[in-house]
Amino acid sequence: MVNSLTRQAGLKLGPIFLDVLVKHYFDRLRKDHEGKDMPKLMQEELLYDEAFNIIKSFMEAATKHTVEELQSFSNTRTPSPPWVHVVRLLVPMSCCDEAATHLIKALGGEEVTKRVVGGTKWWQVRGVRGVDAEWIVAKRDWQEAKKRQKTRQASTSSPSRDAGAPSLDTRNLNQEIPATYQPEMDEMRCILYAHGGGYYFGSIDQERYCMQRLARKINGPINYRLAPQYPFPCAIQDFLAAYLYLIQPPPGSLHTPVSPSNIVLAGDSAGGGLCIALLQVLRDAGLPQPAGAVLISPWCDLTHSFPSVHLNTATDIIPPYGLSFHKPSTLWPPPPDDLTKEVHQTLRSRIRDALRSKPKEESRPTPNGSAPPIVPAHTEQTSKPRTPTPGSPTDLSASRVPSPDYTLSVPEDTGRTLHLGSAASLPLPTEGVRSQRVSLTTAQGEKLEIDGQIHMYAPNYLLDHPLVSPVVSYLGGLPPLLVIASEKEVIRDEIIYFAHKAAYPDRYPIKPIAKVLYPALNGIEQRYGPTKVHLQVYDDAAHTLPVLFAFTTPGKYCFRAMATFIKYITGMLPTSSSEGTSGSNGMNTVLEHDINTVSPASTQMNLTAVAAAESDRNAKFAPPSVPASAPLTPNASVRSSPEPSKAAQLGTQTQDAPNGGSDAPAPHRKALRRALSASVTRAASGFLRRHHTTTGSGPMSSAASGRSHDRESTGSSDVAGPRFHEKSNGPEGVRYAGEPSVYEHGLDTMIRERVSTRGVIRPLEAESELSAFRLPPELVGAISELAVRRYMDGAAKFGRKFARAAKAVEKARRRNLERAKQDTIRNILRLPRHTGG
Repeated sequence: MVNSLTRQAGLKLGPIFLDVLVKHYFDRLRKDHEGKDMPKLMQEELLYDEAFNIIKSFMEAATKHTVEELQSFSNTRTPSPPWVHVVRLLVPMSCCDEAATHLIKALGGEEVTKRVVGGTKWWQVRGVRGVDAEWIVAKRDWQEAKKRQKTRQASTSSPSRDAGAPSLDTRNLNQEIPATYQPEMDEMRCILYAHGGGYYFGSIDQERYCMQRLARKINGPINYRLAPQYPFPCAIQDFLAAYLYLIQPPPGSLHTPVSPSNIVLAGDSAGGGLCIALLQVLRDAGLPQPAGAVLISPWCDLTHSFPSVHLNTATDIIPPYGLSFHKPSTLWPPPPDDLTKEVHQTLRSRIRDALRSKPKEESRPTPNGSAPPIVPAHTEQTSKPRTPTPGSPTDLSASRVPSPDYTLSVPEDTGRTLHLGSAASLPLPTEGVRSQRVSLTTAQGEKLEIDGQIHMYAPNYLLDHPLVSPVVSYLGGLPPLLVIASEKEVIRDEIIYFAHKAAYPDRYPIKPIAKVLYPALNGIEQRYGPTKVHLQVYDDAAHTLPVLFAFTTPGKYCFRAMATFIKYITGMLPTSSSEGTSGSNGMNTVLEHDINTVSPASTQMNLTAVAAAESDRNAKFAPPSVPASAPLTPNASVRSSPEPSKAAQLGTQTQDAPNGGSDAPAPHRKALRRALSASVTRAASGFLRRHHTTTGSGPMSSAASGRSHDRESTGSSDVAGPRFHEKSNGPEGVRYAGEPSVYEHGLDTMIRERVSTRGVIRPLEAESELSAFRLPPELVGAISELAVRRYMDGAAKFGRKFARAAKAVEKARRRNLERAKQDTIRNILRLPRHTGG
C-alpha cells in the first residue's frame, strides 16, 4: 500500500511545478528590469529552478511524516533503462564477519570498542543475512568485454566459467539478458558507491540514475543498514564488507578478486562521509587502499560547527532545522535518558535476582538479535568503576570545555557578521547509561541544554568521533580524492575545510579528545603524509549537484570531471595529445549551456562571444600568467593547454546560446520571450535534437531510445545518451571542468578550482577569503551556541506541532514496556527450571 508521504508527494508535484514555472518567468522579468540579485543558475535554468523547489518542498514535507514512512518512500523500486545490465546480489555473512574483525582493529581493539562504541556485538546484528548490493554495468561495455574474453579463450583454449552462458547479439543492445554475473566483468573498473540520505534514508533505487551515469566502468552500489535502527558503526561495517567482497571474494563467488587499483569509492552526502570513514578504516587496519575516491558533497561534520550551515539555508534543499526532526514515532526520537536508565536498572536487578549464584560477568545482558537495536551504546558495559588510565575519557574530562564567545565576519558577504557564541560541552562516553545532554552557558550567563539525541546516526557523545565527523580526524595517508562542493549548500564550509585538511594535514593539529575516541590517531602524523586532493566548488549550486541536478549544465560538467578523474587514477586516461583530439587545434570540446535553442546556425557564431564574456568576467580572479586550475603549492605542474581524449568525453548534445551568448541583461521586452524559448526547447529537446549530428571519435554506447545509429553519429560515450554538442573552441586560456589536461603532469598535492554555471574553471579564492577558515580551531567539531539555539527552536516548533502524536508515542512505549516487563518476569521464573535451580 502506498504510504502517506508518497501520496502527498504525488499530489503536490503538479501544483509546485506550475507555481515555480510562473514565478520563474516573472522573477526573471523583475530581476532583468530592476537589476536585483538572484542566483545565476536558478535564473538561467528553468529546470534547476523547478527541481530545486520540488526537492526542497519534498524535504520539508518529509519532516511532517515519520522516519519509517520516509525510509519506505526512498526504498521504492525503480526500473533500470534498457542500456544497463543489473545483477542483484547479497554480500555474504563471511565478508561481514571479516569486516567486523578489521573494524574492531581500526577502532582500537575490543576494549576500546566496548568503551567508546558500547560493545563489539550489537552493531553486527542485522535483519538480512548479508549486505544488499548490485552490479550495474553498461551493456555495450559488457558486450565489448565479452568479445575480448572470448578472443582470449579461443587463443588459449582454456575452460571458461561462462560455459553455457546465453549468446549475445552485440548489435542488439536492448535484448533481455539474464541477471547473472559474467566473468568478463572482472577486468572492468569498479566504482563502489554509497548512497546519501543522512544515514537514515535512501537506497540504490533512490539514486539509480546517477549510478547508471557512472556505470561506464561498472558500478557496485550497496544498501547499507540505516539509522536509527542501525546507527554508527553499522554502515561502516557494511561498506567494508562490500569492499572485502570485491578484493577477497569468498569461495563460491562468481567473480575473481578485483585489484584495489581498479576500485574507486564514491558517495554523496552521507555516502561521501561513509567513504571517508572507510578510507580511514582501511588505512588504520592495514588493508589495501583503493585507487581513489569521488566525494560528492560529503557530510564531514555532524556537529554543524561551520558558518555555512547558518548562511545557506535559503539556497539549499536541506530543511531549515536540519535532518533531526520528523513526526514522532516509536522509532524516533528515542526515549529520554531517564526512561532508558529505568529500563536498564530494572532488567539488571531482575536478572541478578534470578541468577545470584552465577558470576556477575554472566549476568550482563547482551543483544540477542531478536530485534534491531535502537539505542545501542548502553550494552556490554560493566557497572564497576574503572580506574582512570592515560588516554581514557575519565582521564580527559577537561578535553571538552566551553570556549569563549565568538563573532565571525563573513568574507563572502561584505560587512556581514555571524555570532556563533560559545561552544557547547559534549557528553563523554562513560560507563553505564550514557547521557545525551549537551549544555553550555552563554556570555550573558544563560544556560542552554539539549537533552535528546541530535542525530540519528550517532549519539551526542560520539558526534566528534573521527569516523563520524572526519573534519576532526587526521586525513593524510588516503588515496587521491576528488572533492565536489556546491557554493550554495549548507555544508559547503566543512567540505572545503576537509579538502584542505587532507592535502595539508600538518597545518591542522589533532584534538586530544579525537585521539581518545579513535586511538589509531596516536602518532599518525609520523606515519602518513599528505593526501592528493582535487577540490571543485560549483557556483550557485545546491547540495549533491550531480545527483539531484544531473540534467543541469554544471551537473553535466561535474559528471565529466568525475569521469576524467576516475580514468586518471585507474590508469585509463591517455597521455598522448594526438589521441582522441577534437577540433582543428586539438583543444577539448567547449560546452555551452545558456538559454538554448535548436538553431545550429547561431551556435558557432555565438560561441566565441560567450566564452570571451566568460573569460572577461573571470579575469579578476586569475592573472593571465596563472593557469585556471593552479594548485595551492608553488611547484604546481598543471598547465592550461588541454589535451582531450576520447576516453574523457561523457557525451555530446546540441545546445545553443541565444542573444549572442552575452552575459549582459537582455532588454525588458525580450526577457519573457527568451525564457519561453528556453522552456520550449528543453521540453522538446529529446525530439528536436535527433536531426542534428556532429562528428566524434569517442566510444559509443546505446541511447535511451535504443537508436544506435544516432549514437554512432554523435560519438558519445555517455551511457545515458548524448549530453553535449561539440563546438568550436573559445578564447585561448579558457578551460572547462572535465578537461583531461588538468592531470597532464599528474595530480599535485592539491588542485583548487571554482566552476562557473557554464563550466568555466577559475582558481578558488585564498583561504583568508573563505568563511571556512574564519572558524577558530577550537570550534571545529564543537556545537556552537548558534547551532544549539537552532536545534532548540526546531524542537520547540515540532513539539508544538506534534504534541498529540508525541503523547501517543509515549503511551505506546509505556504499554510496550509494561508488556515486556510481564514477559520478562515469566521468562525469569522459568530460568531456574532450565538451569537446574
